[in-house]
Order: sequence, then C-alpha cells, then structure tokens
Amino acid sequence: MNQANQAIIEKIKELKKIKPRSEWQALNRDFLLSKITTETKTEPVKLSWQEYGQFFVRVIRQRFFLEPAVVILLVLSFSVASSFAVNAAFYSLPGEPLYRMKLVLEKAQLAITPSESDKVQLKIEFAQKRVEEFDKIVSQTDVTPEVKTEQIHLVMKELQKNVGSVKEHVDKNTASDKNVSGSDLEKTLQMAIAINSKTEELAKSLDEKIGGLTESEKVEVQSDLNQTVESVQQISLSAQELIKESQPNQEADEPQTATSTPDVIENQNSSETEGQGVVEGAATSTINTQSFSESGSDDSVRDSETTPETVETTDQTKQP
Repeated sequence: MNQANQAIIEKIKELKKIKPRSEWQALNRDFLLSKITTETKTEPVKLSWQEYGQFFVRVIRQRFFLEPAVVILLVLSFSVASSFAVNAAFYSLPGEPLYRMKLVLEKAQLAITPSESDKVQLKIEFAQKRVEEFDKIVSQTDVTPEVKTEQIHLVMKELQKNVGSVKEHVDKNTASDKNVSGSDLEKTLQMAIAINSKTEELAKSLDEKIGGLTESEKVEVQSDLNQTVESVQQISLSAQELIKESQPNQEADEPQTATSTPDVIENQNSSETEGQGVVEGAATSTINTQSFSESGSDDSVRDSETTPETVETTDQTKQP
C-alpha cells in the first residue's frame, strides 16, 4: 500500500515537468479573460452638482493659483511662437505652408481699415508685395524649374486678384463721381492721381522683373504675365478717366457756390413781411440817388459841350 502511494506521488511530481503549448496557453488566457469581463458588472457612479463644483474648483486651484509660473510660461511661449509665426509668414513665398497665413493677415488688415482711400492704398501695397515676391522667385537658384514655374503661376494669380480689387474700386468711384462734390470730390481726385502714379510704378517694376526670366520660363508664364500687365494698364486708364471726369465737376461746382449767396439774400428779403417803413426809406433814397445821377449827367453833358471851345482856344494860342 505504501509502495503504491509512493508510486502515485512520484507520477504526480513528474507532471510538473510537463510544459503546455504556447497556443493552448494563449487560447485559455483569452477565454478566461472574456468570461471575467462579461461576468463583472460595472455600476455608474452618480455625482451631485456640489461634487462637480468641488472637482472643478480643485482643478482650477491646482492649475492657476498654485502654479502661476506655469501659466506665465504658457502665455509667454504662446506670444513668442505667434510672433515667430507672423514673421515667418511675412517672408514666405507662394507654395510654402505659411503663405496662406500671410494672405489671411492681409485680409484682416484690410477688414479693420475704415477709410476707403486707405483701403485702396493697402490694396496697391499688397500688389507691390506680389511684385517683390515675384522678384524673389525669379532670383531663386535652389529650386527646380517646375517649382519655380508653379510659384510664378501662384504669385501672378494673387497679383491679378489685388489688381482686380483696385480696378473695381476705381470703377465704382467713376460711376458715382457725378453725384460727388466738395471735399469728397477732392478726395476722389487725389485718390485717382495716387492710383495712376502707383500703377505706373507697378507696371514699370513688373516689366523690369520679367527681364530676369529665362526664355523657357517666359514661355510657360507668358499668358499670366500678359493678363497681369493688361490689368495694370486698365487701372491706369481708369484712373486717368476718373481724373478727367473729376476736374470738370470741380470747375462746375465753383460758380454754383459763387451765385448761391445772392439767392440766399433774395430768399431772405422775400420772406420778410414787416418793415415797410424801411422799404419806403430805401425807395426815397433810391429816388434821390437817381436825381443826383441825372444832375450829374447834365453837368457832364455841359462839360462835354464846352470841351471843343477850350480845345480851339488852346489851338489858337499855339499858332504864331
């Protein structure tokens, strides 16, 4: 009996040496875990509004009041990062990631500008920036011709947008110029003169920058260049027409202002219903002045009649 038990014990000890397969272990592990997750029940915890408030107050105290240095550091890092981003966007070129940010900043600057004349000046400045970007693209040597051509297409597209917005403003002022007078007319005339000079400089600068392109690059972007130059020339012509139309209107306004004063006086005199004695006195004074003028005219006639006699006497005295 003892020998039999001893043999069983030895066989059980030998079972420890048996190693199960890895597939069987993984399968049983997954099976047991699935059973555990399905059998366990999760109960939702209900919190009152007071507990929610205490939680948020605790978070705010830890983040903002207990750690002010962290907040200051975050604000400074954000301001520095934003300034670096704005500067990088200012020097970006078409096709670069920050170029869209540059255009958005220009639109924001245009939106907060109240005066129409200042808006036109900004639009012209934006067009000049596109010409400067075109010059930088042309002078690039570390890019492929395909990339350079694509950048030229993009900058010409943006330049046409800027030029088109300036032309729309000039056409709008030309259409409404007939109803403008006084100081508004002078502002319109000054704006038209400024636009004319700026567009001439823009066309001249663009013509100079085109000379830096190679023949193959000129062929690729010739259509865009022609459209842009034509748009700039149209703005110059529209500005010249606005100047011509503004000058006659300005001259026509001057006699109207000169003759407006007697009309006002006449209206004031016609509106007076009292003061008849003053009117009669004025009438008698006019009669006296007329009689005085008649007597003066008689004396002048007499003087004119005696004039030939005096001439004859002077002639006789001159004869030897």
